[in-house]
Amino acid sequence: MQNSLWHAASALEKAADLAKESKDYQEMESLYMSCAEMYLEEGRPQNAAQVVSRGGTALSEVNPDAATTLHSNAIKWIAESEKDHMFPEIYRQAILHAVKSKRWADAVNLELQFAVSSYSTRGYSTMCKSYLSAIVIALYSGNGVLAWETYQDSLGVPEFSQSDQAVASQDLIFAYNKDSKDAIKSAISRHSCFQFLDNCIVRLVKSITTTDIEKTAESLGRFIATQGLGKVHLKEDEEEDLT
Repeated sequence: MQNSLWHAASALEKAADLAKESKDYQEMESLYMSCAEMYLEEGRPQNAAQVVSRGGTALSEVNPDAATTLHSNAIKWIAESEKDHMFPEIYRQAILHAVKSKRWADAVNLELQFAVSSYSTRGYSTMCKSYLSAIVIALYSGNGVLAWETYQDSLGVPEFSQSDQAVASQDLIFAYNKDSKDAIKSAISRHSCFQFLDNCIVRLVKSITTTDIEKTAESLGRFIATQGLGKVHLKEDEEEDLT
């Protein structure tokens, strides 16, 4: 009534929170979206992203598809705001949902987007963790080819290619290529950086040998055999083309 979209959006946000408390999830989703649209109209995409991220987190268990849509909007709007580096939790919540709902390709893509966002503000440590996390997710999901391609692309970023995470990525992929659970466990134990990934990724690391390693190793081996080793990370922090 006062022609204030900001106050209207704030009121809708409180209403959505109440709907969440009463477990009226359909109403909650609708209210969060309406609230976000008002924030967008007011020129505050970061607020819109925060709102739908919270909604996505609340819906993660009860309506995974709706949660995926909300998280997708959150990532889109926070990126458009050009302030995404200030809201890393929006990326982390979207990644957590993708992992929990076994949307592996989405999870890998989100990690890569998070890496790019971190790189833009020189958050190189977070970037390196994101690249390693993307590779872990790909291997856990049985997609050795995606893991290898992600590793190869990541080596194009100097700050990653010179990192401990790059060495850990290579060792884990090569261990998979040996089709050996012991080799995989050994690769993980040699690199402490696996312990400092986000909790949902650490859980994947701990259970990675329970996946179909033989199938992943077979597809990975075939791909490397046809494409060549490409770039590998050497201990001396150099890259060599072994194609």
